[in-house]
Amino acid sequence: MLVAAEIYENLKDKLHELDKERVKLYNKVEPFRYAFWTILILGGSFLIARLNVSGLDGKYVSDENLYFVVIGYGTLVVVTLITFLVVNHLKKKQFKQLFTTEISPYIIRGLDPSFKYEYEGQIPRMEVISSLLFPPFSTYECQDLVMGVLNGIPIKFGEITLQKVVVQKDSTKHIQIFSGIFYRADLQVKFPTGIWLITKANTQSIKEEGKTRIALDDPSVENYRIYTDDETAARQVLQPFILEKIALLNSKLKAKKIIRRPLSFHFEDQLVHIAIPTRNRFMEPKLSRTIDHVSFIEEQTILLNFISTLMEDLTLK
Repeated sequence: MLVAAEIYENLKDKLHELDKERVKLYNKVEPFRYAFWTILILGGSFLIARLNVSGLDGKYVSDENLYFVVIGYGTLVVVTLITFLVVNHLKKKQFKQLFTTEISPYIIRGLDPSFKYEYEGQIPRMEVISSLLFPPFSTYECQDLVMGVLNGIPIKFGEITLQKVVVQKDSTKHIQIFSGIFYRADLQVKFPTGIWLITKANTQSIKEEGKTRIALDDPSVENYRIYTDDETAARQVLQPFILEKIALLNSKLKAKKIIRRPLSFHFEDQLVHIAIPTRNRFMEPKLSRTIDHVSFIEEQTILLNFISTLMEDLTLK
């Protein structure tokens, strides 16, 4: 298990130096932030006063030119906002690349010497689709791939973001349908049939595959829709103590504020797939906050320790 204080002690020199780079990048973003808020607040205050205070009629800006001033103000606000967001995104990405090169691998390696970390590593899109844990999606992003062996069990996980593109009459919307960790474990036991425990909103894909839905009279799975290839075999696996473990796992993660919604599960052959809808981004340092403190390491180790013990919490025996 990862101990944040020990990791911080081992990495504090690296964290201290990297935090200096963070400050430099942050200082490059701040002028654009100040410019946006200054224009928004001062310009907006002036226009509100000019439009609503009778004593200012005709002053500073004539009524004939007021329309153009409003248009110019709106344009300037939008331009400065876009500029700030673009610069912030680029500097944040630059800092994350530094962080994931110099810090992340050392944190991940603390789980086990076999573990490897790849910032731009990918879980194949088709593996995510074939898990049937998610409704159909249009765009797929994956990063922060981690692979290793724990207690003889090969596992891998990465942070994925799934979006659905909805084309409307006058616009195109990108609706996020999942953001979090996609986890896979290769067990030494074999499941007698495919089993899926999926939250209510994510059943479209599995319905399209024609899987059999089963109903279990157990309050532990009231938030799930359960599907299988073989109902008899699935019922033999999903004993009450297994369902209780799943419920306790969800309660534990919600209490620690790791997840937003319940986990989703796919068991088949020797594979376990789990969708973990995390509340916070994984290995995602902020430009506005120091990394040179044990509290930052604690945030990373909470999730990693949970993932490393996931199979122990879910032992199906």
